[in-house]
Amino acid sequence: MSAGIQLADSLKMESGRAAERAVQAFFDRQHADGYWWGDLTADTTLESDFILLQLWLHPPQAGVWNPPTRPLVDKAVASILARQLPDGGFNIYPQGPTEISATVKAYFSLKLAGLSPDDERIRRARQCILDRGGIQAANSYVKVNQSLFNLYPRQHCPSIPPEIILMGNFIYEMSSWTRSIVLPLSIVHASNPSRPVPDGFDLQELFLPNTGMRFLNDEGFFTRRNLFLVFDKALKIWERFGLSAIRQKAIRKAEEWMLERTKRTEGLGAIYPPMMYAIMAFDVLGYPPSHPVRAEAELQFNKLMVDDGRRFFFQPCFSPVWDTAIAAYAVGEALARKGPSRTSIHTGNGQPPRRDEPCFAGASSEAQRALAAPPNNGGSRDSGSRRADAPQAAMERCADWLLGKEVREKGDWSVKRPHTEPSGWYFEFANEFYPDIDDTAMVLLSLQHARSRNQQAQSECERRAVRWLLDMQSKDGGWAAFDVDNNWEFLSDVPFADHNAMLDPTCPDITGRVMEALCAHGVDGSHPAIRRGVKYLENSQEPDGSWYGRWGVNYVYGTFLALRGLRAAGEGDREVHVLRAGEWLRSIQNADGGWGESCESYDRNRFVAAGSTPSQTAWAVLGLMAGGDTTSLSLRDGIEYLIETQREDGTWAEDRATGTGFPRVFYLAYHLYRDSFPLLALAEFQRIGNGNRGELS
Repeated sequence: MSAGIQLADSLKMESGRAAERAVQAFFDRQHADGYWWGDLTADTTLESDFILLQLWLHPPQAGVWNPPTRPLVDKAVASILARQLPDGGFNIYPQGPTEISATVKAYFSLKLAGLSPDDERIRRARQCILDRGGIQAANSYVKVNQSLFNLYPRQHCPSIPPEIILMGNFIYEMSSWTRSIVLPLSIVHASNPSRPVPDGFDLQELFLPNTGMRFLNDEGFFTRRNLFLVFDKALKIWERFGLSAIRQKAIRKAEEWMLERTKRTEGLGAIYPPMMYAIMAFDVLGYPPSHPVRAEAELQFNKLMVDDGRRFFFQPCFSPVWDTAIAAYAVGEALARKGPSRTSIHTGNGQPPRRDEPCFAGASSEAQRALAAPPNNGGSRDSGSRRADAPQAAMERCADWLLGKEVREKGDWSVKRPHTEPSGWYFEFANEFYPDIDDTAMVLLSLQHARSRNQQAQSECERRAVRWLLDMQSKDGGWAAFDVDNNWEFLSDVPFADHNAMLDPTCPDITGRVMEALCAHGVDGSHPAIRRGVKYLENSQEPDGSWYGRWGVNYVYGTFLALRGLRAAGEGDREVHVLRAGEWLRSIQNADGGWGESCESYDRNRFVAAGSTPSQTAWAVLGLMAGGDTTSLSLRDGIEYLIETQREDGTWAEDRATGTGFPRVFYLAYHLYRDSFPLLALAEFQRIGNGNRGELS
């Protein structure tokens, strides 16, 4: 036997043991109901906005601000300060540079909470803001929020008119998250609030002298941005002199829209920003704190808080369906590919999961109420009589839980697809109006391995979901996150669109995953939808051979999913676009054998290298294998990196954000990515190892 084959066999054995440890770690952390759920963390802006909301809900009394939530405000302050950078600023992703809007938000919150203007931490933050253009350089949402308290001139903030809801289906040309933010905020904006602040409180020291506050026009005259700025001026005139009857009609309709979308969900849109603005909107509409609708809105918002005695932060939303689908797929692939001894895997340890474990983060909710009950897993780690069927039972519980989350009501997506039968999955515990395409594809992939005891119900569910995905394909052949053909590019020039998420366009990462899911559920590679998807990916490939990743950082993520979609569609590994992608992945590998990419790649519109992470290394390894690479040194070194960095408990450590909320604005750290994707990569490597004994070269 040659040294190369011996090396391959050794690596196969080591990767198999690593995969087995990872599978065990997942079964140890599975909730009794069958799902997995990890922390979802972001930046300090969430804690800063929480403090702002407390000022809104609990105004100063006799000029003094002492809210009943003061202990939570103090915890939020400590959480913010713990992440202050040496230059005094705050970033929007770990190891990233100071970002002006996050720093302005933090400064406001810290000063409001009582830090002295002479405090060294405040002083450094203030200088950091002035060095970067002052508060005038912050984004429009920061300015709008400050204008609610007369801390920034309203006339220099973009207008957000509720009348947009009277413009037919216009709001459905905005992304789902934008319309969920804009409509409650438009109600707040229309009330022209002038909320009080503590005596003597202002932000005048953040205004850079000799710097204007007006929106800057583009060069030239007839540009879309300039036209929108003219329109914004007209809106401000309308706000002063327009017909109040029309405005009141718009407010009532926006209120109805908002109320309808707080049903069958855990908060408006089930994400932090619209949930916060919904509370404010209910307040200005006259809903007292005791009103069931407002009380529920505040309850759901507060559930996003993690306060476990060691940590205090807000999650932007919950991610149980997403986490469960990825985990179940990875575990299922490992069990199917590696074929570990069924007696070597067990589920649960007979003890209630610890509340401080990352996979059970958050405040009270459907999930947390269940945490008090011991897992119903058929026995503890030492109960050998149930070990043989434990994995199957665990996956059955997972399937049953996922099937119970299928959407069966029409939501915003049905405006453009009125005749499509409802199906699909959302991201959170409950968000019936907003199933998303990416989650639906991932759940379908997981259901290949997670099999319910009710096979007929599962088959019918899968059929509906496949049909829904096919109907949600956009005209360009790709798939987006929530909507179809949500691509009116000119809307990105609206003055309040600088959150860089006005639209929900198609993207290679979701398109690749959808193609893989469809093909795994019987859609042939020759199907017109698949061929259009292939063409879309061919046309969207970057000149260097990579693909852009909208929902994960960034080109590594997009490339791995595009390649998996192309493989599922039957594209050969000798195709030029596939070969170019593999060469690109090998060219960006780090010296330690792993891969890493910075969020800065979104700012530069090109790959920017960073230190290796388990999740991004797994993506690159999966991309190489999807492109037909089964023997290269790059592949071997990537697998070795995953083996060597695995911890004894079967998990991995990762300290960076590899998820994307809004490119250049908001990034996410999914705390199960570091474990799910390496397991999937190891499982895939086991598959090619079983079928290919060629030397690693």
